[in-house]
Parts: sequence; structure tokens; C-alpha cells
Amino acid sequence: MKKSQFTVDDLLDELAEKMKCQFVSDIHSESYKMKLHEKLAELTIKNYTVEVWQKVSIYILNEETEKFQTQEEAVAYLKKAILE
Repeated sequence: MKKSQFTVDDLLDELAEKMKCQFVSDIHSESYKMKLHEKLAELTIKNYTVEVWQKVSIYILNEETEKFQTQEEAVAYLKKAILE
């Protein structure tokens, strides 16, 4: 199985672009939570490895997360956590 070549920066850049953020760090902003939740559903989840999703989740939530087994698990956790 071929591993994805996409990086953490690629995923963050894709999210920021879809969300129309001026800066990647805007993803953390409270005002972008709903948009982030919405845009996560538009991504091709499998383009990024579980490891990339793990690191992006930690970055977005600014906290350690559980260890994910699949990309889908990571996205589901992230979507739930950003609405809490």
C-alpha cells in the first residue's frame, strides 16, 4: 500500500484555503469553528495519513488527543471536539 505524500502543512493549508482564512493560525479562532466543522466534511480524508490527522488534530485543538487508528476516527473525533 502506497503511503500518502501529503504533509501536516498540506492539510492545514487546504483547510485554511477552504475556510478562506487569511492565515493558517486563524483555524484556531472561535469564529471559524462552524466553518471548520463544515469544511472537514469536504476533504478527501484518505489523502492524509493517520499520523498527519493526529498532528493536525493536536494543532487545531491545542491539546493532546487519543491515538487514532483510522483517518475516519480522527476526523470524527476532531469534528466532535471542535463543537464542544
